[in-house]
Order: sequence, then C-alpha cells, then structure tokens
Amino acid sequence: MHQFRLPTSPIPDRPTLQYPPRLLKLTAIIRRKERAVLEPVKTRSLEEIKQELKQLLVENLSLEDLKPEDIKDDMSLFGEGGVGLDSLDGVEIVVLLRRQYGLDVKAMQKGRDIFRCINSLAPYVLAHATK
Repeated sequence: MHQFRLPTSPIPDRPTLQYPPRLLKLTAIIRRKERAVLEPVKTRSLEEIKQELKQLLVENLSLEDLKPEDIKDDMSLFGEGGVGLDSLDGVEIVVLLRRQYGLDVKAMQKGRDIFRCINSLAPYVLAHATK
C-alpha cells in the first residue's frame, strides 16, 4: 500500500497533491490516445497508397535494382517471378506499415492474401490506416 505525502504548497494552507507514478503514466497514455483520436487521418486515394507502398518497399527493403515504377500492382511480392521478397522482408513490411500507417500488427497476421501484391495490400491499408 502506498503512502502519499502532501508536500507544502507555495500558497499557505493549500497542500499540493503528489500523485503516484502509475497514475501519472496512465494519464500520459490517455492524453496521447486522445490526441491520436483528435488528429485527422490523412485522406489518400487508393492510387496514392499504391505509390507510397511501392516507394516504401524500394527504400526500406534494399531493392536497389528496382524502382517504384518497376513494381506492377498485380506483381507477386514474395517468391520467384515477382519482387522476390522473403519472410524477413515480410516482417519488415509489417513494421513499416505500423510505423507509416498505424496498422495493427495482430490484425494483419490474419491472412497471407493481404501481402500477396500491391493490389491486395493497398485496399487493406486504405481501410485500416490510423495515420
């Protein structure tokens, strides 16, 4: 059980409360979430998201031999015959999508179909982005 002490206030006869650290931490978390709710989500078109995704892939996954315009919307992202990404790249994509669009990682692990190609990933991002 915590004991709280009331330090003296600069104003006589008016003590200042000292809140427990856990309460202060929870208050900070709530304020951050309130700000996130109040900040408007960027409005993007499906085509803009497709271009952003291609740019993210090229810049962050060491695809030096590819340019964003080289990645076709229906091109397979994983395996041979497509972009050629592997499972480690898949993990990196999840991190990028969380950082860039605020997507929930657990919700994205539902199916591999989301990560099949840009045409399957972009609508998911459009529907679930929080940033």
